[in-house]
Amino acid sequence: MDKMKKILPFLIPPFVVMIILGINFYNNGLYPFGDKTIAWCDMTQQVIPLLTDFKDILSGKAGVFLNFQNAGGMNMWGVIFFFIASPFTLLVAFVKKADMVYFVNILLTLKLMTCALTSMIYFRTCQKKLSPKFAMMLSIVYAFCGYGMLFYQNIIWLDMMYLFPILLVAFNYMFEKKKMLPYTVVMIAFVVVNYYISYMVVIYVLLFMGLFCYRYRKDEKYSHAAAQFILGSFIAALASAVVWIPSFIQYLSSGRTTSVIDNLRNSYFFASYQTTMGILLSTASVLTIIAICVMDGKKRSKKLNTYLIMLFLMIVPLVIEPINKMWHTGNYMSFPARYGFITMFVAVVCAGYFLSDDENRKIKEKKHCDNLLVFLVLAGILYCAYMYSISFVSSNQDAISNYSQTLWGNESSFLLILELFAVLAFCYGIYFLFYKKGIISKGTFTVFVALLICIESYSNLNIYVASNSMGNPQRAANQRSVIDLADRIDDEGFYRVKAESKMFDVNLIGAMGYNSISHYTSLTSRNYMYMMKELGYSSYWMEVGANGGTELTDALMSIKYTIASKSTGGAAVYSNDKYEIITTNYYIPLGLSVANADFTDCENITKYTREEIQELLYDKLLTDGSDDIVTHYTYTGASNIASFGDNKPYKLTVNGSSGTLTYEMRVMGRQSLYFDCFDELSTNLKEEINDSFSVSVNGMPISTSYPSQSENGLLKLGTFTDEDVVVTVKVNNTVSCKSYGVFGIDLDKLDTAVSNAKTLNLTDDAGKVSGSYTAQSGETAVVTVPYQDNLTVKVNDEKVEYTRVFGDMISFALQEGENEITITAAPKGFAAGL
Repeated sequence: MDKMKKILPFLIPPFVVMIILGINFYNNGLYPFGDKTIAWCDMTQQVIPLLTDFKDILSGKAGVFLNFQNAGGMNMWGVIFFFIASPFTLLVAFVKKADMVYFVNILLTLKLMTCALTSMIYFRTCQKKLSPKFAMMLSIVYAFCGYGMLFYQNIIWLDMMYLFPILLVAFNYMFEKKKMLPYTVVMIAFVVVNYYISYMVVIYVLLFMGLFCYRYRKDEKYSHAAAQFILGSFIAALASAVVWIPSFIQYLSSGRTTSVIDNLRNSYFFASYQTTMGILLSTASVLTIIAICVMDGKKRSKKLNTYLIMLFLMIVPLVIEPINKMWHTGNYMSFPARYGFITMFVAVVCAGYFLSDDENRKIKEKKHCDNLLVFLVLAGILYCAYMYSISFVSSNQDAISNYSQTLWGNESSFLLILELFAVLAFCYGIYFLFYKKGIISKGTFTVFVALLICIESYSNLNIYVASNSMGNPQRAANQRSVIDLADRIDDEGFYRVKAESKMFDVNLIGAMGYNSISHYTSLTSRNYMYMMKELGYSSYWMEVGANGGTELTDALMSIKYTIASKSTGGAAVYSNDKYEIITTNYYIPLGLSVANADFTDCENITKYTREEIQELLYDKLLTDGSDDIVTHYTYTGASNIASFGDNKPYKLTVNGSSGTLTYEMRVMGRQSLYFDCFDELSTNLKEEINDSFSVSVNGMPISTSYPSQSENGLLKLGTFTDEDVVVTVKVNNTVSCKSYGVFGIDLDKLDTAVSNAKTLNLTDDAGKVSGSYTAQSGETAVVTVPYQDNLTVKVNDEKVEYTRVFGDMISFALQEGENEITITAAPKGFAAGL
């Protein structure tokens, strides 16, 4: 029984967290009590697909250093330690791919329960004088704090949230017991779980240690702290180097890197408080206790004052935007307080010290405390708070949940959340003042505050977690329809799969287990993304789409299958109620052999238009360049067009609000026609040229808004054979671009070229590319594996030099006779880190 009494306080907070989540999930039809998922935004776009990718990695179906399920062949080392390097991730081995969209509901529950557990470990280790009842109460508060509610979509951040209390425990061991090892181990864990957020932890650690060493500089008891901190940090940095060195190098080659100085220069002074304040306002209990105790004028301990200073330092970036940006390595796109778990736990720590101090003063309970009248008043307040919060959130669901629809709070949602906070803070304030004045006992105070915390937590779950599923109850079913396409292709050779349009999140093709040209994370390679833009595939921000391109580029990229919307015509490899997998008409296995190759000036293709790149690829890779595959078409009529510069850069100037260009053409032979407008290589969310055109063919609309965020690759107009075609291009505004025009790809010539192509027929086995080819003298291999400095290319067991061609493909010389080819990879910096 004694052991049970000691263990029980650690078990109760996680159990209560599970119960509150369970009730909320049940009432909102969320799995496992319904068919809805908590997933939205980054969780559906990145986390769930990466979890399914990792399932394939665990089973040996896919590689880590050269993963063909993402971006044509991507190094996933940095991605894993950015998004999914959690011990809980290993559970995906037992989860079906189609059920991963439901598994995240369980994952959220497990991680929030762990947050409550580690918080309790902190209180029982570092604040032993605090009542276990208060410690349990505060641990539940931390589990349901605003950080977890707002940012759970990047669910790996919750691992950092539950690790942080352990960091403070480790500090306590270092300060009080002179034990450095716990601190070293915890810092290693931070970096391994998520090296990006660990940057923010390091900032906190430096601030905290600087403050601690200053405030305790004359205390001999802590004279060892600075030296142990420096040594422990150094060892942790070395021990985790195999993660952060190659990951940092990969980050530098991604499209995410921007100028910190420019970001700060263009920054507002005040942060987006409508969003950042939501983290604080979701925890009325703690803030109320701190506010009342700060104002009571009583003497505070040195430790408490130290943490109050840290709390102030952690609130400042929530308000001042340049400081906020520096906490995010200089820039961020959304989630504007990714360090917020630190702010919230420091606040919880302060509340614990205040409650402990009050307890130590042995508040004298009044003679008639806890009488029936007082109890009825407290119960009435609780009932009113419950009815108000449930009704208030429900009646203002759409407005108060703006964050879960847009990733940003607005003025309306902020005011509503502030109102809810004020009402709950008023209730907490009454309870706490009654307790401090001795009107109610500690037990009564604990019970009513704990119940009010449950009410507040439930309300916040409705605002931030369940709200998105209310607006899109079919999200889980829709994603399961996509994942249903997994493992439906019976083909042993190397092939890639694309989509005919952006029908679903681009990472889902890889999640199905198919080799894919698409990818979306912060570590998308800049060179690969830019090459795919130039080849005519759709791309924006850090996302390389699976749609766009031409039959020619699809063949060169070894795309053998296309996922299309369900139709009634044509044979499909597999189909369900929404989608079908169809075979493409032109396919080249991985790796081409080119005789007498001349790739002079072919490394960088940015100087060419997309139309010119199609011809360049055909001439250099498939023929001797004596014949053209591309037919350029010139407009035959113009209306309300003031000028049209027919040279790069192209500029179309319209008279009035819009103009029209007409292309009346005679298509000779069998051609696929394309319309193109492309300007700069960038990672912008939106381009200035977006929505500039409406395009129709023979009077039938093809696109009413091109380019767009989801469709900015080459726009296919259709396939035509020996017929007249009229293409009408409505120009919605004056446009300046580097690549523009209408052109055709001769499919008969492409058919012949593909049939005659000399292919290496390389295959992939969990990241190892291999194959045999008998070459003649002077042949050169070109492989559509993205160029990386860390590739190892071997021919007949001897390393050979390779070069970058056509933006981000690799090329290397072949030997006359038999060639046994292998291509492997290890992250740059991996050996040094190891």
